Amino acid sequence: MTLELAREDLLKKIAEFLQERKEPEYAGDYPEVSSEDKHELAIIISNLVVLKWARDADGDLPIAWDLYDKTHNDSVRGMELPRDDLARCTERLSVHLVVTAQQLNTYIDLQRMEKNSE
Repeated sequence: MTLELAREDLLKKIAEFLQERKEPEYAGDYPEVSSEDKHELAIIISNLVVLKWARDADGDLPIAWDLYDKTHNDSVRGMELPRDDLARCTERLSVHLVVTAQQLNTYIDLQRMEKNSE
């Protein structure tokens, strides 16, 4: 997805991206996050990483990232997994799976309740 930009072009893209501040429709809500805004932000972040860090011998960058849109998702965010401690890594993944299963069960229950109330 990385469209590699020159530094000057990236700075222009950041300025364009920040031209309009998004405000929520109602106090306490999140502002709308459009697909276009997410796409533009992804390009900006990718290019920041590309311009800051050199790639390894395989062409990989040392930083990996994901965008998490809280206006459309309600789940556990990405977590850091230690590369050198298998026990801690396994524990974190286990906790993540339990939380995800609980969220899925809650979602199913809510869907069932909504369907029954119709």
